[in-house]
Amino acid sequence: MKYKSLLIGLFCLISYTAYSQSEDFLLVRIVDMETGQPIPFATIKVIGKNLGVISNDDGGFRVPLEFQTEGEGLEISCIGYEKKDISFSDLAMNRVNTIMLKTGVFELLETTVTAKRKRPLTPKKIIQRAIKKIPGNYPAEAFSYVGYYRDYQEKNDEYLNLNEAILKVFDSGFEKNDFLNTQSQIYDYSKNLDFKRDSVANIPYDYVTRNKVINNAELFSFDGNEFYILRIHDAIRNYKTKTFSYVDVFEKDIVKNHSLSREKDVSLDDEKMFVISLKGSNSTAITDGYTKRKVIGNIQAEGEIYISQSSYAIHKMVYRVFDFTGSKRSERVTKKSNNQLLYEIAVEYKEHDGKMYPNYLSLHNTFKLRKTRFYVEDVIFDLVKKCFIIKTNNSPIFLVENGKPNVILLNENRKTAVKKIENTHDGILVYPDDTEMDEVLNSFDLNTSTDETVTADSFRFEYSNIVDQYGNVLNKFVYEDYKQYREFFAQEIIIDSVIVPEDGLLMKKNSPIFKDQPIVRPDNFDEYWMNTPLKSGQ
Repeated sequence: MKYKSLLIGLFCLISYTAYSQSEDFLLVRIVDMETGQPIPFATIKVIGKNLGVISNDDGGFRVPLEFQTEGEGLEISCIGYEKKDISFSDLAMNRVNTIMLKTGVFELLETTVTAKRKRPLTPKKIIQRAIKKIPGNYPAEAFSYVGYYRDYQEKNDEYLNLNEAILKVFDSGFEKNDFLNTQSQIYDYSKNLDFKRDSVANIPYDYVTRNKVINNAELFSFDGNEFYILRIHDAIRNYKTKTFSYVDVFEKDIVKNHSLSREKDVSLDDEKMFVISLKGSNSTAITDGYTKRKVIGNIQAEGEIYISQSSYAIHKMVYRVFDFTGSKRSERVTKKSNNQLLYEIAVEYKEHDGKMYPNYLSLHNTFKLRKTRFYVEDVIFDLVKKCFIIKTNNSPIFLVENGKPNVILLNENRKTAVKKIENTHDGILVYPDDTEMDEVLNSFDLNTSTDETVTADSFRFEYSNIVDQYGNVLNKFVYEDYKQYREFFAQEIIIDSVIVPEDGLLMKKNSPIFKDQPIVRPDNFDEYWMNTPLKSGQ
């Protein structure tokens, strides 16, 4: 679906904040009692307040210290685990507190076919009933909510380019188109300088030079910024709209595009959940939404949908798409590495006053970034030494291969004879042959130059067998794997008195969150907080 862009001229001041990792917060990490593994996406509610937070990928979260005097403690719940309450008095201020949750899984009931017992519902019937009940289980009327948004990248388990915001979302209800009708306000935004910034990894996706790409896929913006790109991937909210590949239009295609299986039931707050697993067809072409390019035969999609056994409300959906191009068929089941993952989407809704409201939405994709670790920084010609100076970022080392020159000098695609090549601690010196010197000098506009050096833009150089001290080949590009995350976590649901502000106070959907956006802080702004991830080692 394509939407026209709106151009609105506004401005705002963007904060660049370096956050303390522990000041003014209680730090907590949730882990599985049996395995000790972190539990991501657990819901943490402050008892006595209509506020909460969601645990990060490492199971960590933070809660403002002020809540110790305003609330009794924390209520922690997560699909598949038993709910647990923790008193604030049991949490220490000077360290990361660890809380263990116990799994709560139900076995599938044995069924005996008799004349008096109804046949169990098939996975297909369960999902179809859940879709049919969406209009009654989710709000048709306008509502709003405040939450924590972030986008960041990850390389070797290190957070990069972490941007954070507190947003208020004004949703017109499930019967209206989300992209066209939903509006947002920015309460606060910051580029978190406690984490590394990598300007190269932060460049836009580029499928012309292929400097930054998602393998076999292209990310569509739908004329929306980072937050609205994320929202498009909520297949439950957009169940009547085309979203991302294989899921397509959820209400029509989720059953048609997948083989379905029923897994072990799980619990959430003592309520039993159906767990329906999904597997996409390898023969289906990806052509829409998240991906633009057709890919057939090497793509595998899978996921799980968690559905209440009493109301048939969809509580959670997780969806993953893998690219197995180049891998053996036997590895496709056993070796689903992050390098093979194209994207993963997780969305959860939570019951509030009889209706299901957003709890969190996470979009995670991998991408490849083209880099060269050893490269030429600049080339000039020294008029005194009568040589080219090629400056490199590391010290060059010449390797010998059958007398082949390490540098070939080209002037307008004609090879220029070279009498000597030398390496220095920070570059390479190339001396043209004396018979070529007049022609080389005539290539420069020496009448306008008063310096001892001039730029050498009209010359080209071909390099071979030159490495740095780390073995990197000069000007050789390699692709490195990165992870990209966009996530939103609701902190407060607001049902009554939903008044959408004037246009001048709303986020511009087609402009980046961090650029030229209005920031509006309400009187109760201090009630919300950025659930910044814990740094490595905490």
